[in-house]
Amino acid sequence: MFRWYSLFAVAIISGGVAASCSTSDTSSGVDDEGGDSTGIGGSGGQGGDFIGNTGGYQNQGGGDICEATEAEALQKTLDMIVVLDRSGSMGGTKWTGSVNALTQFFNDPTSQGVWAGINFFPPVGAGDECDASTYNPLQVDLGELQAYAPTLISAMGSTAPSGGTPTYGAMHGSLQVATGHQDANPDHVVIVVLASDGDPTSCDIDIDNISDLSLSAYNYNGVMTFAVAIQGASVANLNLIAQKGGSGQAFDVTSDISLFKQKMEEIRAQALGCEYLIPEPDGDEFDPLALNVEYTAGGTTTPQDLPQADNAADCGGGPGWYYDNPTDPTKVILCPASCGQIEVDTGAKINLLFGCPTILN
Repeated sequence: MFRWYSLFAVAIISGGVAASCSTSDTSSGVDDEGGDSTGIGGSGGQGGDFIGNTGGYQNQGGGDICEATEAEALQKTLDMIVVLDRSGSMGGTKWTGSVNALTQFFNDPTSQGVWAGINFFPPVGAGDECDASTYNPLQVDLGELQAYAPTLISAMGSTAPSGGTPTYGAMHGSLQVATGHQDANPDHVVIVVLASDGDPTSCDIDIDNISDLSLSAYNYNGVMTFAVAIQGASVANLNLIAQKGGSGQAFDVTSDISLFKQKMEEIRAQALGCEYLIPEPDGDEFDPLALNVEYTAGGTTTPQDLPQADNAADCGGGPGWYYDNPTDPTKVILCPASCGQIEVDTGAKINLLFGCPTILN
């Protein structure tokens, strides 16, 4: 489930009349480089808020209708740095397939709210392909996809495969940008997505050293590295980079490049998870005993109440949600059953309703 679904949230109002709410626009910025002992550090971002609507809410089991304030269920903003292999071996269908997949992903309405930037390797134009500074700042800077997709697509369209595979330099510079951007935007989720069709051929070609870059970034401030294995790649090597980068294993499209777009969607879902920030309702102090979470399945108009669990263990196998910290909550986290259902429901809608007694499991 993703934050952009919440843009279609509907308030339930006494008498059955629905009213919509919206979010404010976001803006972007750039900050100075930071980093750790490996030289990982980089750039900056955007934020947002919500507009609430007030309406009637029927308590579980019937009874009086109380007044509830509705707010959008917002996830953190996802900032995605794509590190795209454009070596000579990527020529032909591997390159066109990759460009087509990323074009579709960038243009997809469900990517609204995501920010993305690109580094190509080897780099386009002048610059030492092994030097991190060649890739920091990014060759195509981060921008919000709703407005910035044409810029990213144009950059891919004007680039062609050529040269070797300087993976170390590209990852070093890209992770510097990512960790610096994460430092500057702690309320965002910043990730790096490495997509390649082969092992490194220049710079430091030791996979342990390359994977240690992703480990360093993940340990430093939680920046995850994802990997997409294109035909010709060593999946085991990309698995190591992904594992040390906190994402588990590579997304394998070696058998079919047309799966690339689907894998990008899976990466987006994994990076964001099923956690939602709790904004304070307008004019009210947040009461953790008076919050309800509603899920409306795609293609339907009738919301379902999700009951609150004490914690993840209390979820069992049923639907529901729980607080990140029961005594001082800042996030709502969906139980595994609800998370799994919502992640595959591309039309799902999530509402937070404030002011009525919480429905418990």
